Amino acid sequence: MKRVNSWVSLFAALLICFGAFVTPSTASAAARANRCKDRCNNVYRRRKEECRGLRRWEKKQCENRAKYARDECRQRCR
Repeated sequence: MKRVNSWVSLFAALLICFGAFVTPSTASAAARANRCKDRCNNVYRRRKEECRGLRRWEKKQCENRAKYARDECRQRCR
């Protein structure tokens, strides 16, 4: 009976240690991806603001180029 309890407690301790080890690494990877996407979105907003004073057809082309650049940036984040 003592031997079974020792195995159970050892298994529980290893499970807790493994869980504590895995959790920060996945959270930091998610934060890194969000930071990259945030940077892409900020660049997109700045480029779109630069399109503000243009004529209608030039503005649409400028906005489309900014959107395409943002999508390419997001692809590199993955």
